[in-house]
Amino acid sequence: MKARYTRGQWWLLTWAVVATGFALTALFVARVISTGYDHTDYRPVKAGEAYVTEHGSIRLLGLYRSRSLTRYEDDPGDGAVYVVATLEASIVDDDALVCLLRLVQDDGRSWAASSSTYGDERCPSAPTAAPVTFAAVFVVPEAALGRLAGVAVSTTSTGPLLRPPPA
Repeated sequence: MKARYTRGQWWLLTWAVVATGFALTALFVARVISTGYDHTDYRPVKAGEAYVTEHGSIRLLGLYRSRSLTRYEDDPGDGAVYVVATLEASIVDDDALVCLLRLVQDDGRSWAASSSTYGDERCPSAPTAAPVTFAAVFVVPEAALGRLAGVAVSTTSTGPLLRPPPA
């Protein structure tokens, strides 16, 4: 009985299958990297409302964009802008709300805050007698401005998504 393929053809076929597998894996990795690794399932909070837990609350007061900021000497870079999120937080105990913030686009792509101390106040880390207003600064591509969904709180991908109040 004669073999269907010669030994050289088997090697060629094997290498073709392996190369196709590597190419598909590379395309998948490139897609994940290009769309931002943070595809998430944040829980949206009603626009302008606070996210409240037994430890405190946090609310997004507004999102503002700018090409320059008076307290930053650096330019955000070509094709990028600053987005400043103004927030209000109050903490009632030491197991407080963590102010790890991410600006989230409607497709799940997100950016970490480059600073949460832009104003005179910082995100509170200890109990507060009254709500504290502070600002977080993000550097984002200009093309993303029309697609911003809000500010996510915490490092988990299922945390609350604070949305700005209606204009």
